[in-house]
Amino acid sequence: MSRAEHPYRTRLVRNTIVTGATGVWALPLAAVVVPVLLRQLGVEQFGLWALLLSFSAVNGWPSALSVGFGVTYTRRVAAAEVAGRPAAAAGAVICFAGLGAILGLALAVVGGAVLPAVLPIETDLAGPLRTAARWAGLWVVSEAVVFGWGALLEGRQRVDVARLLDASRRTVVTGAAVVAALAGGTLPMVMAASAAAAAGVAAVASMILLRSNRSFVPFGRPIDGPALLREAGGLAMLNASGVLHRSMDRLLVALLLGPAAVAAVEVASRLRDIGQLVLSTSSYTAISAASWLEAQGDRALFRQLVAIGTRVSVLAAWSAVAFLGVFAERVLDVWLGRDLPADVLPLVYLGLVYTALHAPFQVGVNVLTGTGRVSRLRRAAWSGVLVKLAATPVLLGQIGVVGAFVGTLCGSAVVLPQLLPLVLRELGRDLVPAVRTVLVPTVPPVALIVASGTVVVATGWPPATTLVLGTLVAGTLALPAAIKWTLGPAEMEIGRSLVKTGASPGERTASDPVRAG
Repeated sequence: MSRAEHPYRTRLVRNTIVTGATGVWALPLAAVVVPVLLRQLGVEQFGLWALLLSFSAVNGWPSALSVGFGVTYTRRVAAAEVAGRPAAAAGAVICFAGLGAILGLALAVVGGAVLPAVLPIETDLAGPLRTAARWAGLWVVSEAVVFGWGALLEGRQRVDVARLLDASRRTVVTGAAVVAALAGGTLPMVMAASAAAAAGVAAVASMILLRSNRSFVPFGRPIDGPALLREAGGLAMLNASGVLHRSMDRLLVALLLGPAAVAAVEVASRLRDIGQLVLSTSSYTAISAASWLEAQGDRALFRQLVAIGTRVSVLAAWSAVAFLGVFAERVLDVWLGRDLPADVLPLVYLGLVYTALHAPFQVGVNVLTGTGRVSRLRRAAWSGVLVKLAATPVLLGQIGVVGAFVGTLCGSAVVLPQLLPLVLRELGRDLVPAVRTVLVPTVPPVALIVASGTVVVATGWPPATTLVLGTLVAGTLALPAAIKWTLGPAEMEIGRSLVKTGASPGERTASDPVRAG
């Protein structure tokens, strides 16, 4: 391996490891904050807190805009570094600060006035919700600034630093919310603590990162504003569909059934999000890797990236879904006990089905997103949104809160058939060979998790003991099986070849015709 290959290979491996580690760290954060806030705030105020979270600049309604700008700046920074023109990516952080200010002000002013008026809540909750919405506005601004730094860092292939920054933000904000709740805080106090913590992280991160990223003019005037807006707008339209899928459940349930039902959706979503977290973590680096491969003009490696990435991502996601599906009742018993909201378990199972269905498509979608080829993705995503938007209110009226996730699956039934030919094109394979070579090898390890977990559950041990024993059995059986049956020596060699590609211009050598260009 040449000196030119080593830095990028090491960087990609480090990015993947840190992304996985920070994803895992999010699990105990969620495990702590939900039971504490549910117990301290009560079901209705907890439901309102969950509703306000749906306005997050990172994964709530405002992220429809922020993520579009994030992917655009990631691609621009990657291209600027490959071309040796850092000024071409100027203005990333100031752009996000301005966007966050607009979104935060809208939430504080409009949300604070409208939400108490339209939600079916008790009169004594209207004032606290209005105050909490104003604090949430500051929280959104701070999130947007940190998100801007993350987009810049990911464009420089420092996904590891970006993920650590995001993990720090989540940890500090979650800790502040828990402390405020345990101190006898109300909903406004919890949101105020979260907002102050987020603002502190944004300020400290900006001071530290500004010193090491001056060449990219993070606070300068954005260059080529109209082109930036067009590109970001196209990606925003795609991401808006995903935001609606994630966030409309809470809003529709709050409007039609009230905040107590939102609590059930939030708890079920947290368990579903474990599977989604595993899926996104195992597939996330495909976005930045695809940006680099596109900048270098090396289309030949895309099929390898999609094939190997999809197999690993499906194995990871299906394994998590299988484990959660088998042990869902025990997890809920240990986690929340008597504080468990009604109708949570059916929602958990439906959410896990959603994750399992979407797993085979995620890497292909990320590759298309990372290379800016999103027009057909937008059409597919929005058709699913429209179906879900039409079906969910009807289902909520007919079958209650479970209808929220059934409506989501109705949308998936429209989206996935449209994604299939796009992913197969990236794989360069027909359906049957793709299923045989990419998906079938993941079945034995997943089946082993289900079988061993079912045996453990049948022993009848207490919930905590069952979970510990199930984790040990699944880990000792499934992990070696996954390595042996899913990734053989030949594919490991292909993976090593894949991560050796893509050195930046300063790392190119004349002996490598592809990278020497």
